[in-house]
Amino acid sequence: MVPASTRDHRRAVAYQLGQPLVRLHNIGLPEQAIGELLKMWHEGLVHQLVNYPADLRIERWLRENYPGLNEPQEASIRYSLGENRKMLARSTQGFTAPKVYDASATMNAAFARYMARLYQDEKMAGRFQRSAYWAEGMRLADDIWSTEDLGHKSDVESAREWAKLFGIDGWFEWRHADLVQAVKR
Repeated sequence: MVPASTRDHRRAVAYQLGQPLVRLHNIGLPEQAIGELLKMWHEGLVHQLVNYPADLRIERWLRENYPGLNEPQEASIRYSLGENRKMLARSTQGFTAPKVYDASATMNAAFARYMARLYQDEKMAGRFQRSAYWAEGMRLADDIWSTEDLGHKSDVESAREWAKLFGIDGWFEWRHADLVQAVKR
């Protein structure tokens, strides 16, 4: 199963994000730029949503099963955490639709919590621990941590739960990989 978005999904996203889009129009952002930003918000958030549950489980599996990779894996994770922290900047928040920003920041907090737990290093959670997104991100991470890893099935199930939580379950649908090409047309 893979996520797919149709024209109807894109319309639903535009409708849900209407007020922030109007605000961007009112400050003079060209319509083409608004359309590109809407597409980036939509596709970026769906991508993050469907990948994070799997990524968390994969990082744990790698750490537990391939100790020879621990050093480069940790370096990569620390880099990702640094990039995720940049999102907490006021400039990013001010230029992102609240629904998109809140969901993404919560997922980044979940990533930070999970990695801090995996590496037994609370410093990895850093600024996310002091953010408004920490409590929910911690809950999401701990749910993934304590849920049996059933492979793709549990990843899809977690992504569905997160989508519902963030109110973006109407932004895409799950399809068999061989049917996605038909949806893109």
